[in-house]
Amino acid sequence: MEVLNFLEGVKNFVYSPAMIGVQVFVVLLSLGLAFLLARIIKDLGEVHRWWENKTVSLEQGADQDDMQNRATATQTQQPDQDNAFFQEQWNTIVQRMHSTEQEQWKLAIIEADALLDRAIQQTGVRGDTMGERMQNLSRQNFPLIDSAWQVHRIRNYIAHDPTYTIDVTTASRVFELYRRIFVRLGVIVPNNVAQPV
Repeated sequence: MEVLNFLEGVKNFVYSPAMIGVQVFVVLLSLGLAFLLARIIKDLGEVHRWWENKTVSLEQGADQDDMQNRATATQTQQPDQDNAFFQEQWNTIVQRMHSTEQEQWKLAIIEADALLDRAIQQTGVRGDTMGERMQNLSRQNFPLIDSAWQVHRIRNYIAHDPTYTIDVTTASRVFELYRRIFVRLGVIVPNNVAQPV
């Protein structure tokens, strides 16, 4: 008898107006969270596809740039002192990239970005920060500005988020973009390619 009374009390509690309201709220909350999760997954897929497409298009366009850069580099007789500095710094960055440690790749990206900032400053572009200087660049004088923004953003992720991770594929793409930018600016030798181990 007590068991039946207990079950009757549970039934009355579960089907009370307050509990039905709580149950409806929980169902709606669950649906909302499921929708939000689906939206996040969709957005991440779109970001990944955008990155892949952008990288492929940059690589295809940069192949033509490399041919032009090689022709320009062969016309250059002797690198001046600044180019020697850039080449030396780039060689150090390449050595870091040949490491198997992600932290070395991150450090190399930060160093490459600082080197890019120095190269931009040498063009005479005004601005208090690298971001301001990059905003003041024109596409006619700096056709790889989109690539520069891409690698600069990744550098910012690394510098501001200690948990940011970078895989070998992304590191390779980033370094290749830096290499193409430096070659286009004429501060390193075109055939100095770096690939992570």
